[in-house]
Amino acid sequence: QRLEPVLKTMCADCDVELFLVLPRIILLCLLSDPEQKRAELVRSLLPHRFGEPEEAGAPVPLGPELEVLEKLFRRTMIQMADATPRAGGPSAEEKAWSLIIKRAIAGPGSEEEVCECLVPGLHEAAQKSLEGLMREVERWSLELQRHCPEDWNQCSAVLVQCLTGGSQKQAHGKFAV
Repeated sequence: QRLEPVLKTMCADCDVELFLVLPRIILLCLLSDPEQKRAELVRSLLPHRFGEPEEAGAPVPLGPELEVLEKLFRRTMIQMADATPRAGGPSAEEKAWSLIIKRAIAGPGSEEEVCECLVPGLHEAAQKSLEGLMREVERWSLELQRHCPEDWNQCSAVLVQCLTGGSQKQAHGKFAV
């Protein structure tokens, strides 16, 4: 929510778009560091997409298709970082991550707006790479939601509660059509 105020608004309003954004963010977080404990969340939802750990307590390896997605993510991060202006403030990698998350939240059709800050000459290749990544992330986000819809619904409910500080919207009056 710090990176993108739009996400904060989506959470506050429980906007339908939030439920398209959440799986994208979860997948991008997995790809950013697949050995972190948060990878267990995705593993619990898509167990068939992971390998077996080499030894007890070792990180669970990504399956072959997730490895391909991770490599695409890494290449995109490099291209985005290379295309960010070299000014003070956050590192190129932090700026690249911020742009990727911003694109995941803004959704399809936002590529021009998200990439407008990139260095001319590198802009087009970085944008193309970002869109390729986001097409794949979108495909995976659908699988994340559809593989076991009940589990996904429970997971997303918990995530929304965490993002909103545990509050749930209260109904204001009777529902009428």
